[in-house]
Amino acid sequence: MNKLLLTLVLLLLLPGLYSSKLILKNSFACKSYHTASEKESMTPKMVIEHLKNGINTDFTFTDFPDKVLYEPGYFDAVKSAGFESVRIFAGYKTDDPGIYEQAIKDAIERDLVIVFLYFGNEEGKVSFMKAWEAIAEYYKDYPDNLVFEILNEPAFGSGLKDKDVVMEWYNSVIPVIRRTNPKRVLLIGGPMWNEPQWGSMYLTPEHLTYKLDDGTGFLEDKNIVGAFHHYVPTRLTMPQGKYVKLSDFPQWKTEITSRLDLIDDWGKKYKKPAIMTEWGEQTPTIDHSELIEYTRFFFEELKKRDIGSIYYTAQFSNKWVWSIFDSEWGWDQDMLDILTGVKAPAPPPTNPLLNPEFNSFENRWTVSDTSRVFIVKDGGLSGNNALRVSLAGDSAKAFIYQETDFNPYPFNPAPKTTFKVHNKFNLHLRKGNTYKLTFLARAEKPGAVIKARFEQAHGEGVKYWTSDPVVVETGIKEYVIEYNHNSDNVNDLRLTILFEGSNNTVYFDRVALRSTRNY
Repeated sequence: MNKLLLTLVLLLLLPGLYSSKLILKNSFACKSYHTASEKESMTPKMVIEHLKNGINTDFTFTDFPDKVLYEPGYFDAVKSAGFESVRIFAGYKTDDPGIYEQAIKDAIERDLVIVFLYFGNEEGKVSFMKAWEAIAEYYKDYPDNLVFEILNEPAFGSGLKDKDVVMEWYNSVIPVIRRTNPKRVLLIGGPMWNEPQWGSMYLTPEHLTYKLDDGTGFLEDKNIVGAFHHYVPTRLTMPQGKYVKLSDFPQWKTEITSRLDLIDDWGKKYKKPAIMTEWGEQTPTIDHSELIEYTRFFFEELKKRDIGSIYYTAQFSNKWVWSIFDSEWGWDQDMLDILTGVKAPAPPPTNPLLNPEFNSFENRWTVSDTSRVFIVKDGGLSGNNALRVSLAGDSAKAFIYQETDFNPYPFNPAPKTTFKVHNKFNLHLRKGNTYKLTFLARAEKPGAVIKARFEQAHGEGVKYWTSDPVVVETGIKEYVIEYNHNSDNVNDLRLTILFEGSNNTVYFDRVALRSTRNY
């Protein structure tokens, strides 16, 4: 009798167990968020509230050489600073939506709302629709913490100056997204550069005329949110490298509030939330006290109108003139006092090196001899590219280095000295920090060594430290070199990597320089 009872129990349980396996298998196949059960998904209303307290995180996932490469520590910094949402820039490469997956998971694991921003498409509406169809399908099972922003500044990222064409793109793509993501929050900006005057005019039933399969459209969709950008006065916030004062712009407050009123009126008319997904000011071109005055006024005016804030920006690079976060110094606490009111701890270790995996070839690196030091695609280390260093002859030497590149962007046509004048540098040494240099390397035969050197940038000749030589093995290995900096701060640093050997070849990749605060 007991055996019969056991058999009946198993027969009842097996279909359920089998179906559970099928569900798990199918979930994996459609790229669902596998740990969604561990995190309670937010409601769309909760998502929108989190969006109102956000910051842009403008790093790269691929090969943009002027941006830092994404790593989870950036979201740790954002979370500890009191922000509740982040906005990432997907760039032009969306043929593989999975390259953004880890960042999205990392944000959700930290209870952050993350905005997936499609930066631009220069190939036309059909390509734009196919890209969004793939993105929407790939992430359709992710929690509502993931928000889609359909297009960034159409006149910039996609070169679309015709406002009606922009709305045609929107009307074509929203039904495509809604087929697989019927309730996901969508951010939609107006034509041109997402300014309030265009968003308030074109984000309307007269221009957003799409209809979903159930016959509903813009007015009925409660999860459509207006996205706006507001950098005014333009010559104050983007002064092309010139120092400016608030007194030079006597109407600056009115310029801000008049357009915020347009957003406020739009939201009330169409019963839609609004988020200022970009606003801010270049930090080194104005006195810091006036930067704080501008930011406080703007932020308070947003709050008065219940318009959300996603400030531009936290990360891009240490030298980026919009950044309020630095890998060594951490956050600008005066700015945080306004934006979140949170006292941020020491910054987590993050890598300030640009193009650290040579995805953009040698860009932002200087090499000793391009005929002997160059990029190859078959280095067998990390990713597609690696640095190949030919040490031909006896006691051969080569080097690469990185320091602040004083290119004029984004100050064009300002002179190349602009960054230097405004003290925005990419690599620093902070007194009391421990620095950990890591890299992947292998040699074709024994005998090659690698050393690291910290020196004053731009050929000034001051050498702060040179490491002991690291013997490079023939197999792939990650190497670690540590340095404690107990001297004065160094604001503008050059990191040099030295290669030495006889009749050998070294492959080098995935280099990082991270620091931790000792006191």
